[in-house]
Amino acid sequence: TMSERNDNPERPGADGAKEPLAGRSFVSLVIPQFLGAFNDNAFKQLILLLAVGLSMEAGDSYHQSLAGGIFALPFVLFSGFAGSFADRYSKTFIFRFCKAWEVLVMLLGCFAFYMGNIPLLYFTLFMMGMQSAFFGPAKYGVIPELVHDTKISMANAAIIMLTNLSAILAVVVGGALYESYRGTAAEGVPDGLLWLPGAALLIFAILGLISAKQMPPLKASAPEMKVKWEFFAPYLRTLKKMLSGETPIFVVCLLKAAFCMLAYVALLILADYTIVLGLPEKKVSVYLFGTVGVSIAVGSAIAGIISRGGIQPRLILAGGIGFGVVFVETVLWDLFWHGFR
Repeated sequence: TMSERNDNPERPGADGAKEPLAGRSFVSLVIPQFLGAFNDNAFKQLILLLAVGLSMEAGDSYHQSLAGGIFALPFVLFSGFAGSFADRYSKTFIFRFCKAWEVLVMLLGCFAFYMGNIPLLYFTLFMMGMQSAFFGPAKYGVIPELVHDTKISMANAAIIMLTNLSAILAVVVGGALYESYRGTAAEGVPDGLLWLPGAALLIFAILGLISAKQMPPLKASAPEMKVKWEFFAPYLRTLKKMLSGETPIFVVCLLKAAFCMLAYVALLILADYTIVLGLPEKKVSVYLFGTVGVSIAVGSAIAGIISRGGIQPRLILAGGIGFGVVFVETVLWDLFWHGFR
């Protein structure tokens, strides 16, 4: 029974031994995360490339920014509530709930592609972002419940590396699928068979749900917590606690936010290189998005190896400096190149 499993000290989530990284519990986290990241990025790539085509057709540039904003908005609105939700309820329940949600979203996406309904595709993208916003806190919060404290850094590295490998495959496959199935009547108009890639993503969502079913039952970390439907108040309370504490967590969060902002801007810009460089979507996906994904995956693996047995805060500073230097170098080179030409 559920209660018997939770009371077993040998199972994750109890007060006994935790499994190694290769154990069933951690694998049951990795596989749904890998498949979910693939679905998120492949579907988003299809929408972004479609948005570029629509912008070219209409002679404007707002469709791509609109698609990126629609996907990001749920993270701003619901992440605070999702964090409380992940503490209040069992993360096993949240995993299965989010994976079932993903199946429904992919069904809606297939229908939207089949109908060629752009507003419905944008709504599907919003619902996918919302699902990811609820999945994220549970995904990272469950790691200390599944692995030993000395393996947390390695577990984080494994999750980030596999997520980015999944994103590489998704972006490469998404570009190839869009180029193959977008249709020929008009550039960027979904008059082709884009619902077929959507059907493939639906299969991945179902496999993710099956994998999530293998996660062992876990106790809620704060079952007495009262979850309030709040949008921004949790952020303010958390910031106040971070500022009043003696740890550098606030600085870490700022660096993480800066990294994500610059990285997301760069990823949005890369899709435009189908026009700037005159390359087909497939080559842009492989050469540009693929290079970014591989580098992040390799860096995650190296960081995990260096941090083996504990947390290495110095890597945060090194990563922040490296990212800033490369970004400034890129901007200066772009200015020099255009000035020279």
